[in-house]
Formats: sequence, C-alpha cells, structure tokens
Amino acid sequence: MTNPVVFRSSKIYVFMKVAQINDTGAITSNTAATAMTVDAGHRLKVGMDVLIEDECVKVTAIDTSTHEITINRAEVTHTSATTTTAATHANDTPIFAWSELVDSNDTPLVQSFSIIDELYKPRMLQMSLGNPFSGAINTSGILEGVIKQGVPIKVEEGENHSILFTGKISSVTRQQSGGEGNTMKITAYDNLFELARTKIGGDSATINVEDASGSNADLGSDKKLSAAIKFLIKKFQFGGSGSATDGEEVNTTTTEPVSGSEKRFQDSIDDIMNTTRNSKITFGSSDITVLYALKRLASGDRIVRGKFGYVFYNDPNITSFSTASNPAQMFNYFPAGFMPAKDQSSVSELSRTPATGFFNVHNYGTTNTNNDGFTRQMKPGAAFDLIKGETLTEIRARFRDPLSGTMRETTFELFHWKSQSISTAHAATRYGGKAILNEPFDITGLYGVEDVNRTSVADRASHAARVVDSSNNIIGYVQFQPQTVSSRPDGDGVMILSGSDIATAGVGVSAGQQLFFDNASSGDSITLCDNDDVESEFPFRPQAVAEERQIARMDFGTSVNSNDIRAAIASRFAQKGRQKMRGRFQIDGKYPFQSIDTQITGDDSITTSSAGEKTKVVFVDNSMDTGSADTATINFDNTGSGVTSYEAFGLRAGHTINKLTGENGTSSDTYGYLEKVTEKELTFLITTGSISTNDYIRVNVPVRAGHNITVQSFPHKIGTSGTNVAGSALVTSIEYTETGSRAYTHIETMAHNSQETQDIVSQAKPNLGDIDEQTDDDFGGLPYGFEATPHFTGKFTPGDTAGNDTDKAYSYSSGSLYIRGQVFSIAADDSDNGSVGLGGLLNITDADGDGEPNTRAILYFEPSRSTTKFIIENEDTFEAKNAAEGRVAAGNYRAPVGISRIKLGVIVGSTIGSTAGRVTLTTANGFTYGRANDSDVNGSSTDTSAKTMPSVGANDMGAVINNFWVPAKDNSYDLGLTGNAWRNIFHEGSITDTSDAAVKDNIEPIQLGLDFINELDPVQYNKKTNPDKLDVGVTAQDVKDAIEKAGLDPKEGTIVHEIDTDHHMRLDYTKLIAPMLKAIQELSDEIDKLKDEGEE
Repeated sequence: MTNPVVFRSSKIYVFMKVAQINDTGAITSNTAATAMTVDAGHRLKVGMDVLIEDECVKVTAIDTSTHEITINRAEVTHTSATTTTAATHANDTPIFAWSELVDSNDTPLVQSFSIIDELYKPRMLQMSLGNPFSGAINTSGILEGVIKQGVPIKVEEGENHSILFTGKISSVTRQQSGGEGNTMKITAYDNLFELARTKIGGDSATINVEDASGSNADLGSDKKLSAAIKFLIKKFQFGGSGSATDGEEVNTTTTEPVSGSEKRFQDSIDDIMNTTRNSKITFGSSDITVLYALKRLASGDRIVRGKFGYVFYNDPNITSFSTASNPAQMFNYFPAGFMPAKDQSSVSELSRTPATGFFNVHNYGTTNTNNDGFTRQMKPGAAFDLIKGETLTEIRARFRDPLSGTMRETTFELFHWKSQSISTAHAATRYGGKAILNEPFDITGLYGVEDVNRTSVADRASHAARVVDSSNNIIGYVQFQPQTVSSRPDGDGVMILSGSDIATAGVGVSAGQQLFFDNASSGDSITLCDNDDVESEFPFRPQAVAEERQIARMDFGTSVNSNDIRAAIASRFAQKGRQKMRGRFQIDGKYPFQSIDTQITGDDSITTSSAGEKTKVVFVDNSMDTGSADTATINFDNTGSGVTSYEAFGLRAGHTINKLTGENGTSSDTYGYLEKVTEKELTFLITTGSISTNDYIRVNVPVRAGHNITVQSFPHKIGTSGTNVAGSALVTSIEYTETGSRAYTHIETMAHNSQETQDIVSQAKPNLGDIDEQTDDDFGGLPYGFEATPHFTGKFTPGDTAGNDTDKAYSYSSGSLYIRGQVFSIAADDSDNGSVGLGGLLNITDADGDGEPNTRAILYFEPSRSTTKFIIENEDTFEAKNAAEGRVAAGNYRAPVGISRIKLGVIVGSTIGSTAGRVTLTTANGFTYGRANDSDVNGSSTDTSAKTMPSVGANDMGAVINNFWVPAKDNSYDLGLTGNAWRNIFHEGSITDTSDAAVKDNIEPIQLGLDFINELDPVQYNKKTNPDKLDVGVTAQDVKDAIEKAGLDPKEGTIVHEIDTDHHMRLDYTKLIAPMLKAIQELSDEIDKLKDEGEE
C-alpha cells in the first residue's frame, strides 16, 4: 500500500465563552433538564460539546428564534473514563468550549501561521488572522474580546486531525488596513512558557532528597532525577504544591490520562547519589527559571554508561474529540536518541539501543523517490555542515577530597584503546569507589587512586590503579575505563588517566603500545589504538597526535562523590571531543508525520462500548505480538510489516487513528484520539461511524524536536543506498508554516560525524550538587549551542561610520559580543568595509514595487574569519556559501552536520531615500544588543544578560511598520532621553493623553489665567543647533518668571523642567493649553460684561 501525503488546511480553535445561560427555568433546579435558553450572541453549533461549570453537555439542537438549545447531559470529556455529573446551573452561568475561528459564513479567518518547536524551549505559535469589521468601516473587528492574552488556542491538522499545537496567547498586535479590514498578529506558547517565566529562589532553591535524620523528604521514596523533575513541575505551576504528592497539575502533568498506557514521562535509570552533599539538589544563588533548572537536571540524567542527557517537551495531550476537553498538557521526558521507541524505564542499560528514526527525509539524488507516510523529499538548497569537535586533551578538576576534606586538584587525560587482556582485576575495580587522590598512609592505593608522590615500581611493588609501560615507567593512574569487552576494533575504547602529564611523567607512549595495570608483570594489560591521524575521531592520545594541549577546567565545588566526578569528566570528554554534523533542509506539504497503514483482519479484535453518547473502541492488533518490543524494525513498508509493537513505533496517547476511505486511501470522517497505547492495543473514542474487520486504518506520530529521524542526501554523501537506514540524526528544531493552500517545514538536525548508523547524541553532565550560575562547574551550556542567545553591548546605526548614506549603509559601534560562553571585543565598522562588509552600498532597488529592496544583507559572526568584526554580505551569497561549504565539509561522512558561523540579523535598506528612510536591522537567533537589562534604559549597564530588544507591540522594530507601537508596560517609559531628543514628529490623526477624572485626585480650578498669559512674551528665534531655521514660541525662563509672579512655585508644576546641571530648561507647550483656556474664559466673561453694559 502507499500512504499518500495529502495536505488540507489546518483549523484554528480558541477555548472561550461560547454562550451564557439566559434561563431561570428547569436548568437552574432540575439535573434532568434537557433544554435551556442561552444568550442571542452565542457561538454554539449542533454536535458541539460544551462545559458548564464542571458538567459537559452535548448540544443536539438549536432554535435560532428563541435560542433554546437541546442537550444531552453528563457527557465524558478527556477520555472514555472522564465522566462528568449532571448538576443545576444558575442563570448567567458562562458556557465554554473550543470554537473555530471562522466568520459568519464559516470561512476560516487564519491567513498564515508558523509553529516553532526547538529543543528545550516552549513551543511557539505565530499567526496572522483576518479580523473583519463587525459593522461599518469604523467599527471594531469580530475577534475583539475573543482573541486576547491568556486565551487557550489549538491548531488541528486538516487531514488526519492531529493536534499540532495547544497553548495560551501571549501577545496580540492589531493592524488596520482601511477598507480591507483589520488583522491580528498573535504569539502563543505552550505551557512550558509558565515555567520559563518563573524564577527559582529562596527556600524553593533546594530539593531535599533526605532530611537530617536520613528520612525521605521532598521526593518521597522515589529518589531518581526524574522524581526531582516531577517535583519542580508540580511545585511551580499554578495550583502546585511543595509536596511530591499534593497539588494539582493544572497546566502540565506527568501522569498518563489512562493507567497502563505506554509512558511519555520515562523514569531515570539511576537514583540520586545519597552522599552528604547530594542529599539535596540546590540551585544556590542562581537567578534562573524553573525551565532552565529542568534543563540542567535533564542534562545530568544518565542514559547509558558514560552518556548523559534526557530530552523533554510538552505535547497537547488531547485524547478526545470533545470540544469541551481542555486538559493539562503532558510533559514528555525520555533519553536523548530514544524516541520514537518504547519506554526505556524498564529496559536494562546494556539492552538500550538508540532509535534510528522511522521518518526518512531524502534528497532527489537517492533511489527512493517516495513521498509518503514516512518518507519525504528535501527541497533544493539543503545544507549539511561539519562542526569540528573541540580537541580537548586534558581536564583540570578541582574537588573536595573525601578523605582529607580539603580542596584538591589534578589533571585528567584522555586515551583510546583497541584491546585489553585481564587475568586478575579489571580496571574498574582498581578505581571504583576510591578517592581520586591517595594519602601518604595509603601505600597500595586501597583508598585513593593517584599516588601524588609517583612512587616508583622499584620502591612500591604494588599500586592497584597505576598504569606503566613494559619497563615499569609510570604513565599515570586509571580513573575511568568502564568497558569489560576485550576488543574495540575501531579503537574507540575510552581510558582516562590522572597524573599522566608529559612534563611530569618523563615518558611518552605511542600508537598501538601495550600498557600494564599495577606493574608490567601483573598479567592485566591494555593496548592503545593505532589511530595517529590528526583527523581521526579516536586518536590514541589526543595531545600527542595533535601536538598541542587544550586543557579545560571543571570545578566541582564541594562535591565528594568521586565516581560522580569521574562520570562527569568522562561525559565532558565524550561530548566535546566528537565531531558533529548539522543538517538544515526543508520539505513541502503537510506537517511531518511517521504513519503506517494496516488492514484489520479476522485475527484482530475490536470491542466497542458506550461512554455517554460517545462510542469507545478497543482495537487489539494481534500482528504486533511477535519479535522484540524494545525497538521497532526500521525496514518496513506502509502495511506496517516489520513493526513489532505500536509503542516501539513511538505511538502514544494523544496521537490520531484514522479510518481510511480504502486501500491507499485518505482519512475519512471516522477518527479518534488515542487515550491508551500498549504493545498491540489501541483505545480511543470514535467520532462517527464504526471500525470493523477488513477496514483500513492509519496511525500517525508527529515528528517533534528531540526525535530521531533518518536522512539521505547523496549530493552530500549522507546515507546509504537501497535501504531506509540512513544518517540517523537528532531533530533540534522544526518550524512548520502554513499560508493559504501551501505548507512547508524547515528542519534542523544534529548527529555524530561517524560511520555508525545510530548513536546517542549526549551532553556533558553537570554537577548536580550545586546547579547555579556562580560556580564554574562542568556545565558549558546545552549541547552544541542550542540555548546560545548572543548579546552585543554596542549599538547599530543607519549610515556608515561617518554618518553618510543612512538609507543604504549600516554601521556598528565597538562593544563586547557574548556568545556561547565566550567574549569577543568588537571594533567599530560599517557595511562599506571591503574585507568584512559589502565593499560598497546596500542595493536598494525595488523592482517589484513592494516597498522593500529586492536584495537584503545578512549580519553574522564567523570567528574563523574575524574575531573583532561582524560580517555583512548579501543574503544570496550567505546562503550559497553555507550550502557549498556544507557539501564540501560533508565529504564522505554519512550523518547530518552543523555550521561555524551564526546569523545575527537581516539588514534592509530604504527605498524612499535618506531623508525619510533609514536602514533597518531585524535580529535573528535570539540576538540582542544595546541595553543589557530592563532597567538599563540608556544601554550603559555592563550586565551581560541577554535581554529582549526594544519592541513594537509583539514585534521587534522592523523595516515595515504597519501595526500599532506599544510599550511593554503602561505609563512606564519615555520616548527620547535628556540629550537625545526627537527632532520632528510627523503624524496624522490625534495624540491623546489619559484624562479620565477617575484617575485624578485634588481636582480644583486652575490658578493661571489671563494675567499669566499676558505676562508671556511671544518671540521668534533661531536655535543654535539649526541656525537656518526660524522658530516661534516663548522662552522657558519667561514662563518660569510668569509662574512665580502668579505666586506659584514652578517646581511644583509640569510646565517647565530643568534638564541638566547647567540649568537648561525644557517647556511643555501642551501644558499651556489649560491656562489659555482659562484666559479665554476670563476674556469671554469680560466681553459679556461689556455687552451687558452696552445694552444698558
């Protein structure tokens, strides 16, 4: 069978008040009432489930004249078991449900949207909506009051009905387009955004694993890192509690909706080490958010021996088609590289095999040209770029010695071996559980590993962890070598020694050399690998092969767990030393899913039952009960052959199951959302119709950031021919965009640059004893710069460095660029620079007449080219360079790759000339500049924290401004500064000021009137800063004197202001309006008196 890729536009819903009870009859007193009247402005439709307080009812009929609706009572909501109870409801009670964003003709209002899914970040939705006038052209739009901050929003895929996004609206920007009507631009985030905005501090900064008496504390009996993750999620969300068992999971949950379903939150493999130090996890003096704390904990969660790092994200957790169901989102937590796959919680460490990925993206150069349920074609322009691994040769570690209690240091060095011969004691038994350094009394290394005195074999016959050559020259002391296998043919066996520094050891080693544990006659030996090429992934001794040393420092604070320190050091070597590859490519069409079709046979079982007015289906697929369920076989076709279990395929609660129109068909109106998934059993509520033997069904797993996929691209020499096994890669970001009848997805991946078809892309293990930002521990950020948000303390200005060509040149000041843990001193320059700039002016030709130039420039930073300047070049050149270098760098490598430059923004020239127009910069990749924190209005702070750029509504200031400009907070910010005043302001319309009596106190008649005005001396003048321009007005000193003559203190008013130490003054001309009004009234009174006298 083939599984066609069919695109249908998604539907957008908001969870809102759709009606209000307008009835004082039976519904208010009778729980059996089946009818009630609602308000005339309702948004109800027949078939809709609605939520009235805690009761779900189904609307079965609507009288459009009387607005009476007929209802079925006490319907189920989230699952077949989530029952509600019939109750009485008072008049004016609001009624809630998911309501589609359509106009009065049921035409969708969505114009375009993008869903951005990045590793370890809240999922984001950006959307443009039509907002037609509700009446005449000067009326508000029909979405006013519907679309606002905090309203839940949902995106439902149009073909298979998968829920692509749920979250809450964070910002709304209204735009007005004259006769064409209004539009809205919204930004929404999933519920991780709540944890991303909540800071940890005070008593909340510590998780107590055990109390002083050794009893269970915050986490109860479960002392795994996953329990700490659950604790933080529950504690810091709305309705949460400081207990592991109390508190509601209102917004984010870690509990499956139906017991027995394959877990999306997977338990850790290890307990938290219960040393004196690690009886608690502390975030110390950190100024970090809960989400960042979750990242830190997840990065230290062990996957397999020597590899660390779990992935997490929230999914919508929609397990029912009921429009009254708005459940808490599900927090997915799993080992990096193990999704889609079975829950690994109960899989032993040695049996864990990373997921290869069922979703395959291939280039046109491959033999597979399918576009189906699990294979999609790349668009031209894909780039695969090599990220060279950090050549880390040694690590200098500082730690607290458990024997002496003092702070000590030593250096660890990395070696790679190919074989070992053990007759008495494996290496791990020589160091396991021992201190890193020994004490003088420990003459045989019974308690500590490294002999700090380097006592020779002649003077000390035995020292367990000592490593020597055949002549008993001491090479070092083994601190880590966990593998028990006798052979590593690729030479990728890892051994870490301390005390092996060449300068102190006095002896070197060579490729392929045999070394011995304890002494040369011990019978236990290890042979270094033969790799002596500088480009080898596993050199026998990295510093000897590279002929250079690169030493990192790791500070473990007060940690006393030696094994934990060793594991962290091994993880740092593993994570930093391997080359990685990043892929960047696009696919057309619907959102990326991995799907399989199957036909229900007589061997399968289908059971149906009622759940309120809905039908519950339990489907047991008996073809799934053979083979290993730990990982699913990847060589399968759309019939599902080779897939040994639904759970191993990555299917989970919340995913969709569709009845097809036939073999090779498309989705019908009969579908459901899975509420329970096991190896071969699927449970769901069905929308309509039935599912029976001989029907064809399809299940769908949406690809998320954190999933593994396979990639084939022969032009980049990635992947293998004739099989679905390709470059297995971790998805780091997905951006899905729909606009009109078209959709496309931009995907970025990361993988090891290795001949292996799959491996775990792990990360360095942080010191969990002290997870804060004040300690130089081993955590250098999330892997590969995922969380890097560069910040520049300088500023950018239209025009070159001399201030010329403000419409087609751009310059930057000197400043510090903070990026990925490094600081670069940037010297001032501009886009005219011939070596790092365009060597000329920006092209501002507007051939298509859209108001913007046809050519844009890219601002980026590439340290291999310049560490003191930004690079500015045309966008086409930038993208072509990335693609070309990606193809060259990929060479014969088989896995997707990354990039050595970072894009900071897009520069756009002005097409309307330098008088009215200016060059603009729109930032990218989280780049911020100028001010360093919210209180630093002038941008003078030396705080290096990356903060948001000055914004206009929900958006950064860009080249085209056609929406309202709003500050982030009401009545808090000034436009312009002392010494940095705006010159002229051009506008049409009104400038308004808040003047409601409700916001004023001490209202009384003004004391300044006609006499005050008569004291003023209107003048004409030339400003010294603009001597050619004639101005008219009054002087601030004249006004000040007139105020004083009226018996008032000018300092108590707001008409004149002293602005600097030289007593220069500003004048608020608008504040003269009230005295002039008073003067006019007084003149009017005098005129009236004169009229009266004349008449008399």
